[in-house]
Amino acid sequence: MKLPVTDSELVALSKKGNTLAFGELVKKYEKFVYNTAYTFLLNREDAFDISQNSFIKAWRNISSFEEKSSFSTWLYRITVNSAKDYLISKNKNSTLEIDEEVSDLTSPESEYIKKESLSNIEMAINSLDEDLKEVVLLREIEELSYNEISEVLEIELGTVKSRLSRARAKLREILLEQKQISSVK
Repeated sequence: MKLPVTDSELVALSKKGNTLAFGELVKKYEKFVYNTAYTFLLNREDAFDISQNSFIKAWRNISSFEEKSSFSTWLYRITVNSAKDYLISKNKNSTLEIDEEVSDLTSPESEYIKKESLSNIEMAINSLDEDLKEVVLLREIEELSYNEISEVLEIELGTVKSRLSRARAKLREILLEQKQISSVK
């Protein structure tokens, strides 16, 4: 049986209990869901667990998906909420790690500078209030549009723009302060 290729067709079949169709949605969005979870949790194992949990929740609730938004937006919202719930339940004050597998620099000095810069940026983002951090991650890391962020977070478009502006200003302030401190050393 050849499965349809559009999300709408796959969702329609999934709503009828077709696990193969839902499996196609999982294949299509597994990296997206994992990356979303990782963005919030900053831990590979936790991101994997939340990814699995998000797909289980999506499968269990596919019949209630009203298709007012795209499937990817709906799935994204499930993943973000699962990640937030996990953080709250663990009361986790996560420390940020730099993914060492990403580094492909040739000189040790360049690698150190890159890691230091990434670490400073990650620490600055992590120090933001949760509502500001969330908007920055969705815009800058997940590269969602303002409208998509508004839809995912269920907030007004103006609120998205305001939070993003405040977050960027705060990040500039934090990074400038870090730069001044490091130049004194």
